[in-house]
Amino acid sequence: MKISTRVASCWLMLLLMPAAQAQQLRYGESVTSRPRPELDPLGIRAAGFLIYPSLALSEQYNDNIFADDTGEVDAFITFITPGVKVKSDWNNHALNFRADANIAKYIDNGDEDFQDYAFGTDGRLDITRNQSLFVNALYSRLHQERGDPDDPLGRNQGEYDLSTVTGGYNHTFNRLSVTLEGTGVRYEYDNITADDGSTIIQSTRDRTDGIGTLRAAYELTPKYSAFLLGSYINRSYDERQQDGTLRSSDGYEVAVGMDLALTGVTTGDLYVGYRSQFYDDPTLPTIEGPQGGASIYWNVTTLTTITGKVERTIEETTFLTDDDDVPASGYFRTRYGAIVDHELLRNLLLQASLFGIQDDFVGIDRTDNVLLATVGAKYLMNRYLDISIGYGYRDRSSDFNPYSQNTATLTFNLKL
Repeated sequence: MKISTRVASCWLMLLLMPAAQAQQLRYGESVTSRPRPELDPLGIRAAGFLIYPSLALSEQYNDNIFADDTGEVDAFITFITPGVKVKSDWNNHALNFRADANIAKYIDNGDEDFQDYAFGTDGRLDITRNQSLFVNALYSRLHQERGDPDDPLGRNQGEYDLSTVTGGYNHTFNRLSVTLEGTGVRYEYDNITADDGSTIIQSTRDRTDGIGTLRAAYELTPKYSAFLLGSYINRSYDERQQDGTLRSSDGYEVAVGMDLALTGVTTGDLYVGYRSQFYDDPTLPTIEGPQGGASIYWNVTTLTTITGKVERTIEETTFLTDDDDVPASGYFRTRYGAIVDHELLRNLLLQASLFGIQDDFVGIDRTDNVLLATVGAKYLMNRYLDISIGYGYRDRSSDFNPYSQNTATLTFNLKL
């Protein structure tokens, strides 16, 4: 009996040892972000670069694949997600590359299949210790998910191209840092086939966004800094909407904020500002109002991190009401919620999240309220394989296509 007790105690100590060895969290780290040298992928070294290939295979059950409250259809979906990241390992400057894809195959619902992919690069040129230039470019081939506020409800999920290029300059003057940044974004949508076989024209959604931002930050004390930013936003549509509406617009954003460390285990950032977008078409009302956000990262213990987030933004839309084709200018999106991460063992991570989203449309009488809840676990088997299992719940309350949806997903992620 004593031998059995000792053996059991030894096994318990071995199980708890990985968690006990991971007690220290450095400033800015969380349970999920901290290094795990014995489990993190090593990558493949090639000259001054490290290459990180990966391949994820997932099987998901979705009880409402069309995100509709009428005639719910369930299905099993297989996801194949290959990817590769190339990161420079230099003392100065930086140059990185990425390419990935997300291929979905629906059982018995082949029209819903999609093949998303993306590739891009980013880099930094260190001119001096206090000056640098940066640039990043990304091209993505994406699909518009069912349940999106602008889902055209076609026979298949809409596809579009998204191209983004950002460049800028950063200069630090002692405690003051100034960043000048410019971004160009291009959207190009494919036409969609309706259920009756007709074509739903989507070219009227094609547009180019130009954004210029100037940001100045001042370090008040170590780990506390305040910033001020101003942005100009131009949105230019290629053509008028089918109802004749011209959706091109100009706008601005001004904001103040802080990056701070409340205690040794609690960090965060917050900002408040004002956002306005003026439309070329006089029938579209101006969207303007307060905008802001906050994120708090609280390491409750060395094994548990709680992340709280809230954000209010202005989003673009091309939605028309069914009855009289009344267009909306856009909508204010308010997102709020929390994520709890817990390290049960060194190689077993648990997560639960609860978020609410409110989309308040301007120009029409529509407000969507969405509830999102997830629970999941990730088992880090070794540095080459991890296994995840999760459950997700989504519920949208709206006068336009309310629905609820449940998903359960099992994922095997291979990595080098």
